[in-house]
Amino acid sequence: MADSSSNAAPPDPDKSAQPVSPESAVRMLREAMPPGPGGQDTLVHEAPPLLGRTLGQYRILGKIGQGGMGMVFKAEDLALKRLVALKVLWANPLDDPRIAERFIREARCLARLSHPNLLHVYNVGSEGDLRYFAMELLEGRTLAEALRQAPLKVPEALAMAGQLLSALDCVHRQGITHRDVKSGNIMLCDARAVLMDFGLAKEEHTSGLTSEGVVLGTPEYMAPEQADGRPCGPPTDLYSLGVVLFEALTGRVPFMGRSALSIIKQHLDEPPPTLASRLPGIDPRLDRILARCLAKDPKDRFADCPAMAVALLPLCQTPELLQLAGALGAGDTLAMDRNRPLRPTLPLSPGVAGAHASRKWFWLAATFVLVLLLGLVLVRALKRRPFPERGQVVRVESGPHRGQMLRWTFVSQGDDPTAWVHRVESLNPDGTWNAPRTLSHDDFRRTYPHLSLRQSEETVSP
Repeated sequence: MADSSSNAAPPDPDKSAQPVSPESAVRMLREAMPPGPGGQDTLVHEAPPLLGRTLGQYRILGKIGQGGMGMVFKAEDLALKRLVALKVLWANPLDDPRIAERFIREARCLARLSHPNLLHVYNVGSEGDLRYFAMELLEGRTLAEALRQAPLKVPEALAMAGQLLSALDCVHRQGITHRDVKSGNIMLCDARAVLMDFGLAKEEHTSGLTSEGVVLGTPEYMAPEQADGRPCGPPTDLYSLGVVLFEALTGRVPFMGRSALSIIKQHLDEPPPTLASRLPGIDPRLDRILARCLAKDPKDRFADCPAMAVALLPLCQTPELLQLAGALGAGDTLAMDRNRPLRPTLPLSPGVAGAHASRKWFWLAATFVLVLLLGLVLVRALKRRPFPERGQVVRVESGPHRGQMLRWTFVSQGDDPTAWVHRVESLNPDGTWNAPRTLSHDDFRRTYPHLSLRQSEETVSP
């Protein structure tokens, strides 16, 4: 796992209401960020020798990555006998006490969040001048590393986007804006995409830890309001996610330049390139979705993660997108199992791929037997109780309504299932649902034979 924590702090919306010029933004970026790849800020001292040392209950085994104000190590939890990632702050807090505050705030932000596509924080501690927190150790590679080999295919990119939208929705519901969503902060572990590095995260209604007007972020992924020093919110993260999705599909970010200034100016003033200009033949609906993500005005973007999920749903029906779009009920969260690989799969790191392949056939056989047993239980259960009330969002695969996205509700008119009626809604191209229309059970079966044959398989509890 690579660490990309910034050594700069997030802006305070209350103190940065006045926009700044691109030139001022770049100047402040240079003051707040390391001078180029691998550069060190003046607040960061030479890293102390830590390999082999023990901090609290953690014995440091090796280096994983480093950022502007600290380093991430692979460590052994001596108490619980497990491997962890240990993030250690080595910047001297006497130079700027806000550095330690930001470090602890990152740990607290992560500790508040529980989601399969976010890191888990286990513990926070200090020893002497060193502060650290232990978190989940991930095996894989970052999206940035994967894209150096080849862009993702559309199904892979959309599956990843669904997971990241679900993770960001969890973050936003806690009143947190990530503010540094980028390919280098996304870890691909088997088929699981994990959003990392909350070093720039900003909570609502918290006091600022930076000087007035300081602009923080990564220029290639920075939303216009972030580059301008204005308040950030969920649309800010969705802008950055749009950049990530564009990069995942094409191999390049929308805006590139020789300097941070030229990149920021493009984010502020230039229309983004169309996806079709980099990827001919791409579905125009996906092009429109990315264009909305990259709108200059936050009000012109998707308001939140569920809104973007609804727009993506006609292109890809993953469990995360279905749940965000409201097609699944609050209790239908089996798809969010932390250890379950999702389909379509994401690129494996070379080291992890071999380990998984050796166990592949065993788990396939075990899964097959389990599915058979569950199927028998389900058939017996369905004989004892009525159909659930709400169907999943399903694409019609045959007949005159082929390609249409539908969801429906069963309304009981007695104990006889044949007396039930169906209130059917269809999905418009713009992501909105048409007003429901009522069909009798027989009319429903005649109109949508593909769905009626699979009612018992494709329904979920409300």
